Amino acid sequence: MAIFGPARELKNQWPQGSQWEAAHEIVEQYLTEGSEERERAFSRAEGESIKIDVDDDLFLIEEAYLTNAPGEVRWEAHREWADVQVILAGEERMDVEKVGKLELVEDLSPQRDMLYFADYEEGCSLQLEAGDLAIYLPVDGHRPGLQIDSPSLVRKLVVKVRLQD
Repeated sequence: MAIFGPARELKNQWPQGSQWEAAHEIVEQYLTEGSEERERAFSRAEGESIKIDVDDDLFLIEEAYLTNAPGEVRWEAHREWADVQVILAGEERMDVEKVGKLELVEDLSPQRDMLYFADYEEGCSLQLEAGDLAIYLPVDGHRPGLQIDSPSLVRKLVVKVRLQD
């Protein structure tokens, strides 16, 4: 299942491999006050989402958005890419459940490596705040971007890590 918690406390729990080491270094840069990467992410306007290609095994998404009610966010999962979702500012709830318990309703792979699932009211809820991250693998259905009490602005980095065969 998912790995989650304060990013700096999870450094020894990351999956192994060169692409994961690179992802960890990127996350550290974004969490460093005053870094160029952090400043760029904080310059994103609300509603803006930018993809940044790193190499064949990594790409980034910098996002700024308002959190939503659960009924407005779909459950998702991926087959070829893992998600490292890092909260840079704000807080949000993320739900997680084993993919096997979810009903697939839309498969956009391999072009987008995105699987969408029917609404599901069970599962586990994680509450993440600035400095926290969640790592989702193909077994982890997840529903990120959920409001806690009311909509709030979140600045997030998503590091997409290609999974090796």
